[in-house]
Parts: sequence; C-alpha cells; structure tokens
Amino acid sequence: MELQEAIRNRRSIRKYLNRDIPENVLSEILEAGICAPFAFQRWLLICVRDRENKEAMLKDFYDQKRNLHVLNAPVNIVVCCDLRNENWPESANKDHGKDDFKLVFGIQETAAMIQNMLLTAHEYGLGTCWNGSFNEKRVASVLNIPEGIRPIAIVSLGYPGEKPAVRKRRSLNQIVYKERFA
Repeated sequence: MELQEAIRNRRSIRKYLNRDIPENVLSEILEAGICAPFAFQRWLLICVRDRENKEAMLKDFYDQKRNLHVLNAPVNIVVCCDLRNENWPESANKDHGKDDFKLVFGIQETAAMIQNMLLTAHEYGLGTCWNGSFNEKRVASVLNIPEGIRPIAIVSLGYPGEKPAVRKRRSLNQIVYKERFA
C-alpha cells in the first residue's frame, strides 16, 4: 500500500470482527510506533486483550455506547507517557518556556507514535480507533499503572467489521495562514 493511499483511506473503526491478530502483525504495528520522531522517548505501551480488563476500563468512558468498540476489539493498545522525574534526562528539567513541559513533549511523542501504528495497522488490513475520551485514573487503576505514568490514549485494534465513509474535511484555505493570522 502506498503511503498517500493509507493516509487518505484510513478510517476510525468502531466495529470489529471476532478474529485474533497474529502476534507478528501486532509486533510490526508496535515496532512502527517506536520509529516515530521523539525528543525523550518517554512512551510506554500496554496491550490489553483480557475482556475483564476491557470491561473495567470501559466502565468510566465518557460515552460508553459510542466506545463499545474498546470492549469488542481483539486488542487495545494503551499508550502512556512516563512523566516521572527520575526517568527524564537533565535537559528535560530545564525551563523550555512551556508550562507542563514534560506533558507537552509526551503528548507530541505519543501522538506521532500512534499515527505510525494507525497507518501500519491499516497497511495490514486492520482497523483502529484512537480514543482519548476515557477516565485515565480508572484505566491506570485497572492496569496497575504506576504513579507518574499517564495513559494518553487507547487505540482499539482489530479486523474491521465496517467500512465508514470519508468524513468531510476543511480545505487548506480554511486552515493555513501565511506567516500570521489574518
């Protein structure tokens, strides 16, 4: 599959077939994630297959009906950022002119990682949905995630059981400004 084709045709999938994902394919998807650009590489991944854990994570989703795909996906990848001070290089402890410097970099790094995983999954004929509306304290508790490591997103992953239509997007003229806002 060509990259541009994957970028333009990948869709968020919320219905999955009851079919396992081969370990080698899952490994390729995760490996693609760690090839993403990073400043400090503070990402951590948890693969959740157990239905009991999925049900517990789903309990406090903000829109449970819309997010049932988390329960029905064969695998959910919980993407986390390690914000514990002892695990950052000294340069990260300097003021870089941003509030919540570590969280900002962590979100940027995990977002790049997630995009790589979404496109790689699509290349393998798998569907994904990037979920950000969940109770991170609940997810951390269910998965025994240590203090200082924050769940940033949950990516549901499986063979698609639907083919959503292309969503309308704003044009470049609506979002690109030359040098400053008009």
